[in-house]
Amino acid sequence: ANIVISLDCGSKNTFKKIKRVDAFDKVVENIKKYAQADSIKVTLKYIIIPGMNDNLSEYDKFLKICEDAGINNIRIDIDCRYMRKFNNELNPFYFSLIEKMKEKTLKKDFYYEDYSFLLQAMNTGIKTKSINSLIEYIKLKYFKYLVKELYTERKYHT
Repeated sequence: ANIVISLDCGSKNTFKKIKRVDAFDKVVENIKKYAQADSIKVTLKYIIIPGMNDNLSEYDKFLKICEDAGINNIRIDIDCRYMRKFNNELNPFYFSLIEKMKEKTLKKDFYYEDYSFLLQAMNTGIKTKSINSLIEYIKLKYFKYLVKELYTERKYHT
């Protein structure tokens, strides 16, 4: 079984703002225990929450926790509640932020999963009001994701 943990931050203060509980140290301690058992099966999520953790400084701290725990699998996404507030259109700042986060993630040789292409697909489909353009966009992005997935599987199992 795989374990996916939505940490969403790299510091105690931000954790408390997002999760509304003061349990950062305990969660990080448990992440390290899971990673010791089988780090390949552990994925840490960083869900971007506008106004709370939408900065590279917080993400750098998150990457440090991953590194210290021996976690290689990272998932980046944006809070869907934010999307609903703005008619499913994402501010270009967040696409840029996600790209910068991906760059930082790859520089440290982590494997990342990125579902932001689905947000881009929603934007494309909504703007053009064409289901075909939405489907084509998802196919193109999903194909690239599958190629990365196959490469990673080989990397871990050779």
